[in-house]
Amino acid sequence: DGYQVCGDWVDTKLTYEITLSDKTLKEIKDALPDMEIVDNVLVKINRKKSVIEIPEGVSEIGHGVFYHEYINEIILPSTLKKIGSCAFCGCKFTKPLTLPEGLEEIGWMSIAYTNLDDLNIPNSIKKIDHSAFSGSDFYKKIENNEFIIFGDGVLYLYTGKEEKVIVPEGIKIVCPHAFYKTNDSLEYYKIEGYEPNFKDKEYCENVKNRMQDRFDFVSKLEGMD
Repeated sequence: DGYQVCGDWVDTKLTYEITLSDKTLKEIKDALPDMEIVDNVLVKINRKKSVIEIPEGVSEIGHGVFYHEYINEIILPSTLKKIGSCAFCGCKFTKPLTLPEGLEEIGWMSIAYTNLDDLNIPNSIKKIDHSAFSGSDFYKKIENNEFIIFGDGVLYLYTGKEEKVIVPEGIKIVCPHAFYKTNDSLEYYKIEGYEPNFKDKEYCENVKNRMQDRFDFVSKLEGMD
């Protein structure tokens, strides 16, 4: 006998106008665009083809767009900056996935549990989120490296167990989760000849605020104020 607005019931009834389409469901589906793009973000694929070519101008693939799909071939645009969380999670690829130069961010679980055994991580990459490649054939090939480094000096993950870690020279960005596999007390790490940036400060704060039970961490890089 009414509807609720901000917790208060008012004595007003709603009237709906429903218009029935004279088109069949197939006609409606056929009228949909192949892809739905909002503000340069690919948000949905309506029609799957043997070759999926994402148009130039798209800067981001949204959350879960291709989740658990079978993909024969996909062509990514040169304008792509970000692959969103779970975008390709669980996908089975027939042909390799080529990441374009200019890509800056790979989201959480975005390429996890895929059958891709090789990936070209471009030098333009700046951020790779936690578990981006988990369970994939690609990750199985690299997971035993002590330092997993991509692009132009992006430290994605440290898999060692040392209490004091000296990060290799040439590192420019430390991903926020880079030391999450460290079981022992991580007291300090330093980067030789590297001027820290805000991403490192963000990392330190994440460790200090969210992982105190696992780390005895000095949230300061050498040279950081």
